[in-house]
Amino acid sequence: MPKPDPSKFFQRPTKRSLSKARIVSKYFDAWCGVLHDTKRLAYRDLYSGRGQYIEGSVPSTPMQICNVLQSRPETAAKMALYFNEESKELAADLEQLVTGHPVYGHLKTKPIFTSHSWNDNQGALGGIRPTCPTLAFLDPFGYDGLSLNEIGNFIQPFGCDCIFLLNTGRLIGAIENPAAENPIEFLFGGQRLPGIRKAVGQLRGRAREEELVRQTRQALKSLGSSDPPPFRFESDVSGRTSYHLFLVSKAPKAGSIWKEVLAKEGTKVGRLVTLEQRNNPDQESLVFMDLLDELMDSLDNKFAGQTRHRLEINQTIAEASSNWTLSDVRKALLQMERDGRVFIERPDTGPYSTAGADLPTQCRVTFCTVDEEA
Repeated sequence: MPKPDPSKFFQRPTKRSLSKARIVSKYFDAWCGVLHDTKRLAYRDLYSGRGQYIEGSVPSTPMQICNVLQSRPETAAKMALYFNEESKELAADLEQLVTGHPVYGHLKTKPIFTSHSWNDNQGALGGIRPTCPTLAFLDPFGYDGLSLNEIGNFIQPFGCDCIFLLNTGRLIGAIENPAAENPIEFLFGGQRLPGIRKAVGQLRGRAREEELVRQTRQALKSLGSSDPPPFRFESDVSGRTSYHLFLVSKAPKAGSIWKEVLAKEGTKVGRLVTLEQRNNPDQESLVFMDLLDELMDSLDNKFAGQTRHRLEINQTIAEASSNWTLSDVRKALLQMERDGRVFIERPDTGPYSTAGADLPTQCRVTFCTVDEEA
């Protein structure tokens, strides 16, 4: 597969690149926090790049990871870093940046730098058997070296998660290209590929991409993933989706953390609301209110006439749908209280206290029946 000139790719960052690095580093930070009592941790970036863009010295994902570890010296002391970059020139640039970073002195296990090339004979995760909780990040040009089966095997040990970027725009064309048969079969697996090809081939336009993402999520779920939703990037020019950032993890808590990270990055999970739309407050507000109304209706349907602790409500919504974050649930409950659709008993102020106040996790929420609300 033809690859971009690395010197041009790392000349200046795109909005997508900046957003991607923020998401990965924020999830990494949260992942480190959850596993802070673990004796050993590891991070693997299998398509690292040079670590920094040339214009403005803007840090890319590897240096963002180093920045997180600098703020967590205790975690840095038990972290093993592994960086792979196919270009030896870029790998040398990255090694110089990492070894010169302030966190380097806190790393008891010195980072490993390699320049392997991944393909449909040797996948990026094929030879890896984690011996401690490990977060892997895969950001290839296209889909070279990606295998859903390998990812499924990788996440089986405790604490092992994988984030990968899938160029769905390029993948749509490759699915029907006989010349791309081997890497596509390596990606999806020989048993899944015919069904995916048939399902996608029956559709046109954006529906094809949506179906491809659905099939990918379904495959990952069958391999043990808790099915966190992907982050969707839109093209600045065409408005079409071309990339999806996936988290693959067995842990439901990982999915909750992921959704919170995505929500803060500017997307309403499960909808095509991207960074570009953050600059249009009116549109974001309209989309947000539409989503909030949908969530409030869902809460009404599930809990009408019942009294539940907030933690029970959070757990029920998290198990029922991957579209909502805990922050969304909180906002919906407060809005429903203002609308008179629920009564909230807060432990510090007693029942039916002032609407719109804070919403502690210990509170109890009573949902009106249809007759009460009317």
